[in-house]
Amino acid sequence: MLSEAGCGAIEIAAPPQQRVEVDAEPEAVARLRNAARAFARAHGATGDLPGDIALAVTEAATNAILHAYLDREPGTITLICEASRHRLRFRVIDDGCGMRPRPDSPGMGIGLSTIGKLASGMDVRSGDDGAGTEVAITFDAPGVRGPFAAPADAREAALLDAASRIAQSAAWPQEGVERLAELLVGEVGDAVTVDVVDDGVLRRLSARVDGDPELSAWLTDSLPPMKPGTATWDALHGRSPAIVVHDPSRRRPMHGPGERLGLDWWVACALPDRNGRALGIVGIGGRGGRRPVPDDRTVALIAEVAERAAGGLAQARVVDDLRATRRRLEGILEALTEAVTVSTADGRVVWANQAAAEMLGATTPDAIVSASPGSVAAAYAMT
Repeated sequence: MLSEAGCGAIEIAAPPQQRVEVDAEPEAVARLRNAARAFARAHGATGDLPGDIALAVTEAATNAILHAYLDREPGTITLICEASRHRLRFRVIDDGCGMRPRPDSPGMGIGLSTIGKLASGMDVRSGDDGAGTEVAITFDAPGVRGPFAAPADAREAALLDAASRIAQSAAWPQEGVERLAELLVGEVGDAVTVDVVDDGVLRRLSARVDGDPELSAWLTDSLPPMKPGTATWDALHGRSPAIVVHDPSRRRPMHGPGERLGLDWWVACALPDRNGRALGIVGIGGRGGRRPVPDDRTVALIAEVAERAAGGLAQARVVDDLRATRRRLEGILEALTEAVTVSTADGRVVWANQAAAEMLGATTPDAIVSASPGSVAAAYAMT
């Protein structure tokens, strides 16, 4: 183990991502090592894990310093720390010429071999446009939560990126929910539902059954299953993600979704707000023996999609609340018999009630709002 003597602890908050950029000099390795360890601890990593992370980042940064800047001036090394659901990922990126062996070094394979033994996963690739090298190191970290993913392949990365774009678009959650269901069905499951909590009631927004428009319409019109023992019930009451697997030896409830769809399994993931409360539920199922029961990684991927969708839903809720508050305030001010205007710092009137319009000699409030900045105030002596 490398000695940590003389290295001060780094005090950091616990954001889901942290970026540290340093000059590619040997003394910078300690800063990257400490930053990675502190990030891991801030997100709940315990036991030997923070030390293993620190050692792995040390090896990756040292390799970059030794091999990436042969026959050229040292550049920079960037460490990007990311927290995802039950995982931590650390990306060490240089802007050099790649990890080439050098005659005075025992070889770059030793450091990478050490990282491979410590981490749950490692990926080494060329940087953008072929310049530099990126070493992505992933650690399993039970209990850690965050919006960033540590995808195992390009398919997962593309799926998560598409889910983020949908959740952050102006179309969310209206037609955006439809797009999310279309994205997930066929890619992750054979049937997908998206439900939201509305005034304490779970309401279905969208549903899709792969290749079956009739069943899609039926599932969209169905009520979300809210009986104890269902995956939806468990996810809504804090046990998310929840999975139910059909036992062929037991008869399904008559006319229920399991029987109608021929479900083999169903995964339900809450759409959590920042306080962990469920804003809704994403449900994904396999039917007709088409897909195996999802493993832990697939369930984690579904949960990651749900978290990204939840971020967009929470933002939409905030905007809706602000709009409702504005409508209530405007209603109150409009009912006043006194003249009321709201102006910006440069004198532009952005709102006026009817009483203000009449007092200022205008027919409607719109005439006041559309006036050039300062023209309304210029007609009066302010005291």
